[in-house]
Amino acid sequence: MNKEILNEIKLSAEHILKSVKELETQTLPIGEAPNVDEPDRIDKDELNARRPFFPAATIFKTEFNKARGDYRKGYAEGLVIHFTAGWSFKDGKERDGAAALKYMDRKDGASSYLVIDHGGEVWQPDHLPFTKWGYHAGASELTISGKNETSVHKFLVGVEIMCPGLLKKNANGKWETWYGQVIPEGVPEIKTRTWTENKGLQKKGTYWAYTEAQESSLVALCLFLKRQAPDIFSFDNVVGHDEIATPNGRKVDPGASLSKTMVEFREFLKAEYKRIL
Repeated sequence: MNKEILNEIKLSAEHILKSVKELETQTLPIGEAPNVDEPDRIDKDELNARRPFFPAATIFKTEFNKARGDYRKGYAEGLVIHFTAGWSFKDGKERDGAAALKYMDRKDGASSYLVIDHGGEVWQPDHLPFTKWGYHAGASELTISGKNETSVHKFLVGVEIMCPGLLKKNANGKWETWYGQVIPEGVPEIKTRTWTENKGLQKKGTYWAYTEAQESSLVALCLFLKRQAPDIFSFDNVVGHDEIATPNGRKVDPGASLSKTMVEFREFLKAEYKRIL
């Protein structure tokens, strides 16, 4: 993986825009990581074709997961933001995206998809290019191209951001996740963000905040997908899992883990994309 480009993605919005353009015109070697193979290199003559993998991603070789079908338009029409909801640390050290993808590589039918780790590195499983869909949203509903659609994962790519998500303090004063998993000792300083009221379908509460590097990489990924398929990928279809899960309230990601509401984030993406054109 081209570390210089990845570092640029992490620095600022200005560098994000520059990096998106560079990513479209460069073939990047794969980085060293467990269970990783190098994706097919793309010849310069194929640069006008839609890229099936995010060039700055480390490609993870899955064992059990399989694509469930092809996107109806040949490419993802949008993106669902998730958080992993686990503590993502072991012995006080941050795990990388390979750990999350390995955990999600199961036989139960759910599909691992893209993962962004704490440092902002993007990981993509080899079985799910941007042309194919897998299960990641569960029971869900969204209006896409003027039509109400269910099983939203058939239309939108999923991105898991490594983050415990919604937090609460237990009787012992310890932080724990929304489903009761206690954050262990030795975890780096917890950075939280609190909403005192609901934001549309997004739930109020105290959340573990995404890192700046994670959000920068998320923005770069969204801009990249739009540049690849401007007639297919829509920022209006960049949604939180909390916005599409049915029944309402079943999911809480990303909530306030993201520094903007989803409405604000979609508008931000549109404004940034105009600067690329």
